[in-house]
Amino acid sequence: MSLRVLLVLPIREGSFQVFPDLGILYLGSVLKREGHDVTMLDCPKENMTFSEFRTFVLQGNFDVVGFRCFSRDHNYVNHHTRIVKSINPRILTLVGGPHPSALPEFVLSNMDDLDFDGTIAGLVERRARKAVAMGVDGIVASPLEAAAVRRIVGPHTLIVTPGVRSAGADAADQKRVATPFQAIRDGADYVVIGRQIIRAADPAAAVDRILMELAVPA
Repeated sequence: MSLRVLLVLPIREGSFQVFPDLGILYLGSVLKREGHDVTMLDCPKENMTFSEFRTFVLQGNFDVVGFRCFSRDHNYVNHHTRIVKSINPRILTLVGGPHPSALPEFVLSNMDDLDFDGTIAGLVERRARKAVAMGVDGIVASPLEAAAVRRIVGPHTLIVTPGVRSAGADAADQKRVATPFQAIRDGADYVVIGRQIIRAADPAAAVDRILMELAVPA
């Protein structure tokens, strides 16, 4: 069965360089070779707005819409997927690229309109076992999966956990969060704490608070 497929480079704001995306071009070429009807949409190149994207999808009658996603694109792609599902919930909506490859559980937890058959825990376990088999030195994982990943990878593989902030700190757009103490207790070697520090009125005091929590956990 031939499918109508739309592959999208998402809208993004700010300064950026427009360049060919080889990954999405390869994917499109393979899909065309398999007999599917493929359309590629470079939103930054076309200077497209979200309203114009909605119109494009409405007119295209697509079966599948896929997005390339870097980390800086996360929120933009999330909005794109909501638009697609609001047009037709039956459109298969997918995302790929460096961001979902590095942080699959984070993406699946924070993009509610993606189509995925399985559980986050199962995906994390498969990725962790694959990483061990490949001999990688470290893994990036949600703090909520740090304990499960540690059981799989053993004591010598490094685990880095984003989504970490003090108890009561604003979680912003992140859903899978934990405190620094919880993340380290569950197996993290390094924790990523960004906005709590850089957006604080006194960043040094925010760091002191985190260090105190690690020394005397609540």
